[in-house]
Amino acid sequence: PNENAASSFVFRKDEIYSMYYDHDLVQYNSVTNSLKTRLLSEKKSKEFYDNTYPCMIFDPIRDEIIAGHVSRGITVYEPATGHQQQIKWSELCPRCELPIKVNVMLKTANGYWLGTSNGLFWYEDSMNKVNQLIPADSDPIIHVFKVGKDLWYRTTNNFGQLSADLKRKLSTFSLNGIKMSQINVIDKVIYFSSYYNGLFYFDTTQKQALRPLAIAGNKDGFDSADCNTVLKDSIDGRFFLWIGTWNNGLYQYDISNKTIIRYDNSNGLPSDKIVNMGRDRNQSIWLGLDGHGLVQLLDKKKLRWRQFVQQKEVGGMPSNKVIAFSPDNRGTLWFSTGASGLSAIIQKNNTVFIQYYRDNNDFPHNNVND
Repeated sequence: PNENAASSFVFRKDEIYSMYYDHDLVQYNSVTNSLKTRLLSEKKSKEFYDNTYPCMIFDPIRDEIIAGHVSRGITVYEPATGHQQQIKWSELCPRCELPIKVNVMLKTANGYWLGTSNGLFWYEDSMNKVNQLIPADSDPIIHVFKVGKDLWYRTTNNFGQLSADLKRKLSTFSLNGIKMSQINVIDKVIYFSSYYNGLFYFDTTQKQALRPLAIAGNKDGFDSADCNTVLKDSIDGRFFLWIGTWNNGLYQYDISNKTIIRYDNSNGLPSDKIVNMGRDRNQSIWLGLDGHGLVQLLDKKKLRWRQFVQQKEVGGMPSNKVIAFSPDNRGTLWFSTGASGLSAIIQKNNTVFIQYYRDNNDFPHNNVND
């Protein structure tokens, strides 16, 4: 297999360590500008990711890197000496059902939390073994969100209401096998964006079964839309939903008459691929595109827009890939791009200015996701 991927990073002095596919532990020294690979001397994967380390942490007290393997247990690496020790699951937990994949690790004062495919484990340094704390659910919760003041959850197969103490599932409703990508909550209605199956909704006040978005007339390819963000808006007193998609551009859905209109590259939109959407304090709708910058809807009735693309000048876009939006408590709409740092949309006297705040870390993150 030929794969180009890094799974995790840790920092030590002037060094950055990464778990890199088929090169195991990689070290980069920012002072000497040197790179070392295969510090653990692992063999390449025979099948995709069958000999990799999904996660690792750094213990500054012991000056050790602790890495969790996809099946074999954990490996402790000493950067100062290059010495390594592998601790197998047969030693860590002799009674555990194998294989066990370590997905995430968290360092504490006297040990580590191990989040695995079999549940949550506690590893204690002094005893060199783990105790199983919480077994893995056959259908684990992957998303917790709010509907009003109530907590709701989603698993791969189901969703429902959760108790306030997070200990009990108060209800369970089926997702009917639909693969969901994003959740948007509007007026106590949960909208489930799907991968290439349009949009589904669930009214929490009626608690009926999950339903596809009802559309009267021409659906304009909506049944195969790869949906993401959903925003509610009003035009001349009528309520609409703006629905962004990865493949079909932008949809405008009339809630009253259940009709839908599609806007894409064929009628002027710069791209069919909308990554995310946001709304500012002036109720303007903004579209984040992949490779085509930022789009502001100027006229929602005639759907006129203006586009902002990457510029070197102050006040321009730092990147043409817009990833996520987030408004602050003052109403300023912030967004992340393919460049490091954050940007804010500043509007004064009908003039839009993009304020860019660069991440000046030695090893900046390129992306900030929502």
